[in-house]
Amino acid sequence: MIFPPLFRTWLKECITSPRYSMSINGELTGFFKGEKWLRQGDCISPYLFIMVMEALSKFLENVVGEGKVRLHPQCEDPQITHLLFADDLLIFSDGSRHSLSGISSVMA
Repeated sequence: MIFPPLFRTWLKECITSPRYSMSINGELTGFFKGEKWLRQGDCISPYLFIMVMEALSKFLENVVGEGKVRLHPQCEDPQITHLLFADDLLIFSDGSRHSLSGISSVMA
């Protein structure tokens, strides 16, 4: 995916320099510095998940198009390579070594 340089800078800043504030009796109190990287419950996590899954979707569609992964017979028409829901991912293939090797190449 191609993002503008300014957006990438903002994203990097959100991930590498978090600051937190506490709410006590409904009043926000001073900020304190957090450790780098994402934590469970960070509000940016769902957006990052969506961006990464969009890229993964493109990779999976490409390997199927190149013949590196063969679809399950029930998923050929309409062509369904995978399904995403919340934080789950289902990948459909014929289960052959050839297909598993293709899926593994995407995940590596």
